[in-house]
This record gives sequence, C-alpha cells and structure tokens, in this order.
Amino acid sequence: NQKYFYSKEEDKVIVDFVNNDFKQKQEARRPYDLIWELNMNFYLGNQYSYITPSGFISDIEKIFSWENREVYNHIAPIIETRLSKLNKIKPEITITASSNTDNDTYKAKLANAILTSNFNENNFSGIISTATHWSEITGTSFYKISWNENLNKENSGDATISICSPFEIYPDSNFVENIDDCKSIIETRAYPASYVNEEWNVNLTGEDVDLY
Repeated sequence: NQKYFYSKEEDKVIVDFVNNDFKQKQEARRPYDLIWELNMNFYLGNQYSYITPSGFISDIEKIFSWENREVYNHIAPIIETRLSKLNKIKPEITITASSNTDNDTYKAKLANAILTSNFNENNFSGIISTATHWSEITGTSFYKISWNENLNKENSGDATISICSPFEIYPDSNFVENIDDCKSIIETRAYPASYVNEEWNVNLTGEDVDLY
C-alpha cells in the first residue's frame, strides 16, 4: 500500500463536503440519539434519568440527603423476556429448484450448501440476536453485507455479514421507512489513529470524538 495524503485541492473539497454533510446529519439525528440513550439507561435500571432542556442525559437529584430510593426496573425483564422468545425463532433461507430436472435440483442443493456455509461462517444466529437486541431497545438495527478481500484469498475474498448499531448510521432523512428511499447514508465508526495509519497508511492526529 502506498501512503496517500489529501494534498490536492479537489480532495480537500470532497473531504470538507463529507464532514459538513455528516455534521448536518448528526445534528438532525441528535433527538433520536437522546431517546435511545434514555431507553438504554432505563433498561440498565437508571430510572431517574431524563433528557435535560439543553439536550443531555442527566439524573434527577435527591431532594433530601437522607432520601432512600428504590429501583423498580420493569423494562429490563420485559425486554429480556421478549428477547428470549424472539431468539428461539430461527429464520432460515432456502433455495428451491425451479423445476424437477436433475440439473436444477443439483444447482439448488449446491446453492443451499453455499448459503448454509456462509451463514455458519458469519455466525448468523448470533448476528440476528445482536440485531434483535438493538431493535428492542432503540427500535431499529441494520444488517450490513460486505466483501472482505482478506477472507478466502484463493477466491479473492468472501462475503461477510455484520450488524451496525443505529448510532453508527446517519441517513439524509430520519422520516423515511426504507433505506432505498434515502439519497445518502453515512456510516461512522471511531478508530484509533494508529489503526487508521496501519490499515490505510494515512497519518492522522487522534482527538476526542462525541460518538456513542
């Protein structure tokens, strides 16, 4: 890999555009982030948490120093019960032959074997469990299918399935129901500067980021 530096003027324009676009998406998504964080606090038993008018998560302080507070966490048992039931559901994708001919039957069996192998290698049951957990707490989760060139090098890589938490996905609109209706989506993830240098050969100075 060759080192690449954003020294050209057109590169700076692109980077500035992406950064500005992300800031706008981040600001528009902020109210939902607060609701998700509040839900997570309630799930963990922090029932005295609330969203402040200035847009932060805080706790209701005790009125008196001698005040004794009890925690009545009804949310965690409900979510855990739902997760237990939902995780027992094991969705499967199967491929059926388009006809009864030996050729189509063989192709269907081969495709099913490849699909099953991919699902097992990606631990799809665990992925579904993680996605369901995010969905129960925040109301949404995302499956990401990508191509990893470092896997199965003899065949130039292999497909991978992963979960993106809703905190990592920033659509251009928070009101559409389907991803296909979005004009642009930004996926964000914070990495150490050392990882960026090792993976992409780009020298950066690390800084604190305000991301969940």
